Order: sequence, then structure tokens, then C-alpha cells
Amino acid sequence: MKYQNILAPIAAALTLTLAPLASHASLVLRITDGADTVSIQDGGALDNQPAPDAVGFTGSFKGWNLTTSVGTSGADPLAMHFTAFVVGDKSSGKIWLELTDTDLLAGLGLVGLSASGVGFAGNVGIQGSWAGYVDDSNALFGTATSVFSSSGFGAAGGTASVPLSDTYSASLVTSFDYGGSTTDSLQGSSFDVRMDVLSVAEPTSVALVGLALLGLGVARRRKDCLFRQ
Repeated sequence: MKYQNILAPIAAALTLTLAPLASHASLVLRITDGADTVSIQDGGALDNQPAPDAVGFTGSFKGWNLTTSVGTSGADPLAMHFTAFVVGDKSSGKIWLELTDTDLLAGLGLVGLSASGVGFAGNVGIQGSWAGYVDDSNALFGTATSVFSSSGFGAAGGTASVPLSDTYSASLVTSFDYGGSTTDSLQGSSFDVRMDVLSVAEPTSVALVGLALLGLGVARRRKDCLFRQ
């Protein structure tokens, strides 16, 4: 028996486990102050990003001036990159800018994820936060499982291995609170947030690697026995 015949199905299964599966729905951007909300669909009337797998909005919302954009990589269905930039004053209050993607395929076993973010505040007293979530129910803007979150504008990030099955959603959430600003003038703030699938072998992948090595050993031993006969 040839090695290829033994290892071919194992290699195929291993490839499915290690590689992110390239399938997802359209990105949706949501802007809210807690009372009013506007949603921008990729390719919709308010989307100012003509490229596929990118959605953005530039304009005003409840006294805020906003510039937001996001792009995804075709090589990785969950290479989410969200840039949020807002301009407001002390009377602006608080605003949330959120991005979500649905119908992501989980593959087999645990999914390794990473999230990171860094921000800028134009004035002392402005508060900000960001977070990355996944949701096994595939809900729009679902927050069932936190990958990582951070309060403040300093660089931060983390990783998580999350048990997911079938399809799931992923979301990035940023918030800006200008209520504590020490000046009444207009000030800008921003967040640059990322989340993607880690290229790591989770337990299911490790088991398949072990199975592949076992199959290779069996095939080699059988070949040695044939040579001795």
C-alpha cells in the first residue's frame, strides 16, 4: 500500500481543520448613541467604501462628525480591521460604533482567535473602550463570547480559544464618551481594532497530526516486513 493512499484522507481532514473556511455574509456597521441608531450595509446606500468586503461611513450623526471604515482580507474570512474616528465636544455625550460579520464557518473543534486595539484621545477626560466578540448563534452584533476587551486608549490585545460549531458571527465594538472632557472645544478620538483567526493547531488538529504520524509508521513497518519476506 502506498503512503499516499493512507495519508490522503488524513491530510484532507487536517487541511480543513487548520485553514479558515472562506465564507461569510455582508458586513454591517452600526452607529448608536443609545437612543437613535443608523445601520450601514456593505454595498448599501450609506456605504462609502466601493470595494467588496469593506463598509464605511463619513458624515454627521447626532452632533458627531464621523469617519469609519473597515476591510477584510480575502485570504482570511475573519481578518476584521475596524478604524473608527469621531469628532465631538463635551456636550456630545457617548457614542458606539460597531461592526459585525455573520455566516462565518467554524470548521472543526476549537477556533483560535486574537483581538487587539489601539486608540487616540484628543483631550484629557475623554473615555474610550473596544471589544471583540464571537457568537455561536450567528446573531448580528452578537456578544455571547468575549475574545478580548479593553478600557482606555492604550494598546492592548489578547487571544482566546472558543468552541464554535457550524456558523457564527464576529463583532467589534468601540465606544467614545466625551462627558468628562476638560474642554468645550471640538476634539477628535479614534480606535484601530483588529480581530482574526490564529494559525495555531488546536486539540483536534494535534490529534489528526498524531493520527497521520501513526499511519506513516504503520505503512513503513508493513513495507519493511515485505522486504524481509
